[in-house]
Amino acid sequence: MSTDTTNKPLLTRPRKAEEMLDCGADYLYERLNTGEIESFRDGGARWIVVASIERYIAKRLADAKAERERRAANQPRIRGARGRMR
Repeated sequence: MSTDTTNKPLLTRPRKAEEMLDCGADYLYERLNTGEIESFRDGGARWIVVASIERYIAKRLADAKAERERRAANQPRIRGARGRMR
């Protein structure tokens, strides 16, 4: 993620957030309802905080990395055809 905030929007609308996450409305609103992504209403408009989308993605990446490391640590080492450890 870029740290250049000069042209970075702070807020986005739900449709744009769906595009950013490549997801549908149901998935997005589930994340909003659980608080994983932050939003607020201004009049009749729903606004989503872009930084919360970035935090959500970063958390998902960290969780995936931790899961890969956990699986690798629990995976037994096996010998290849030449008797070397893989």
